[in-house]
Amino acid sequence: MAKTTFSGPVAAGTIKDGAKGTNNLGTMLLAQKVFFVTPALLTTTTDADGQTTSTYLGQPAVAFAATAAAVSVSVQLPANAMIHDIVIDQSLVTTGGTAINLACGITAGGVEYVATTDIKTTVRLIPTYTAAHLIAMRSIGTNTSFFAQITPTATAVTAGVTSVTVLYAQV
Repeated sequence: MAKTTFSGPVAAGTIKDGAKGTNNLGTMLLAQKVFFVTPALLTTTTDADGQTTSTYLGQPAVAFAATAAAVSVSVQLPANAMIHDIVIDQSLVTTGGTAINLACGITAGGVEYVATTDIKTTVRLIPTYTAAHLIAMRSIGTNTSFFAQITPTATAVTAGVTSVTVLYAQV
């Protein structure tokens, strides 16, 4: 798939640059997705510099650990972005572990955006946010790293595909 990149917030509407007012002018909602998958579903490539990249369906991905260990994956958001929502989907529900705990924040294991939540039997989850989460999401400032981490309890994940989609606006 071809991609186009550009810099700066995108405003859409019928108001032209330099026109008075901002009626009918909105900021574009953007999305980035990361995956947690079983190792057999992961594609790993090595570039000319020897750097490896792991993907699933062309998106950043990490394999569930072979033990009941935490795994995390991250993406970079634009500085000062506003996080609109976080959507957790399991297209193949995870098996193994007595619980499959997911958290999202500015570091691996961080909970600034999503508190630790058991997603073992969830197909789609829109987290319940606290006031602290919403304040952190209102403007990420210079904390541009968005991490999602999954920690199974008791045993390793034996199957599953979990995606975490962060919806945000560059303002």
